[in-house]
Amino acid sequence: MAFVRRNINPAGWASLGVTPPTEPPTANFATDATEVTSAGAAQLSAPSNKASLKVKPEDNNKHQQEQEDFLVKSMSQLDAIGADYAGKRILITADQSAGLLISLLSQKKIANPDVLIVINPYREDEQRNQALPELLAKLTMPILDIQSPDGHPASLETANHRKTLAVTLESPNYRQTTLALNLDNESAWQNCLNTIKGFAARMSGAQ
Repeated sequence: MAFVRRNINPAGWASLGVTPPTEPPTANFATDATEVTSAGAAQLSAPSNKASLKVKPEDNNKHQQEQEDFLVKSMSQLDAIGADYAGKRILITADQSAGLLISLLSQKKIANPDVLIVINPYREDEQRNQALPELLAKLTMPILDIQSPDGHPASLETANHRKTLAVTLESPNYRQTTLALNLDNESAWQNCLNTIKGFAARMSGAQ
């Protein structure tokens, strides 16, 4: 994302960056050596075929709300700063931040950009992640949905559904494209930048 921001300016775009919300600390589980052979107290309720939860559901919900509040406040500040710049407004976002911003846009908690670019969008919470395709498909602005084959598994899981649902609902100006975005391959991100510039130019011209 830093590559995209640095190199989009020579193409004639003014860019403003927002630091994504921080992740909660990973839970640590420790057992005293004298307790290793003791019988358990059935404190874990997660099924054996599912990964252990990183945090308690109530703590996760609290953190999700904190992340939403953080982004709403940050985006409202950007609106004021961006008012000095003429032209269309493009929002480029990736990974969990993309998933969270899709949710905020669907709830109309932040202003719609003229063009939305999402890269490997997902929500870590499974239920929220499964709801993501429908939220994305119902947004009305032009959307470029970039999916990387090495993206997060949760993003890959909904990629086909995101595309299919957007087509089914006849979402205007939705496009999904697949790009390899290896972090150690700068040319991959150059291809990503070219794709973003081309889509943004077409959509801005259409509007």
